[in-house]
Amino acid sequence: MNYYSIRLKELSPELNEFYIGLAYTGSLFGSLTAYMTPRFASLLGSYRLTMISAFTAMLAALILFRIPAVNITAATLFLFCGAFIVIHSSCSGLLNKYADVSKGSVNGVYFSVYYIGGVIGTSLPGYVYKLSGWNTFLTVLTVSTAAGLVLALTSKIENQTHSG
Repeated sequence: MNYYSIRLKELSPELNEFYIGLAYTGSLFGSLTAYMTPRFASLLGSYRLTMISAFTAMLAALILFRIPAVNITAATLFLFCGAFIVIHSSCSGLLNKYADVSKGSVNGVYFSVYYIGGVIGTSLPGYVYKLSGWNTFLTVLTVSTAAGLVLALTSKIENQTHSG
């Protein structure tokens, strides 16, 4: 997300700030998907399958981001952000569901790790982008997303949602 505006300017140097700001509405869509995550889990049968589907959607978005077209890149941000927020919402909900200790402590650790990951995840890829370009940057994101998918696939967390 942090390098998205740079990429848009690379694709189309004449883009103005209004269009770039408008393109970021994809991140707002991502926020809305947080509210839909329980519905996705119900439709798919579990939060685990929801996360697997979301990681798959993120991988598809990372492929689409390689197409050097502003409109495709802008539309792809909706998919990418939506999938990311579904994963985040699923993880935090599952942690609270299965926590054997204080939920406040679990949430504190989760958000600490989340924000530390955010710092690392926005800094290191920036160096990759600057030194090696957009496609290498996307490759790094693809590898980390694929690692998340493997963790979700091999996870022993719930296999189906429980109603009631």
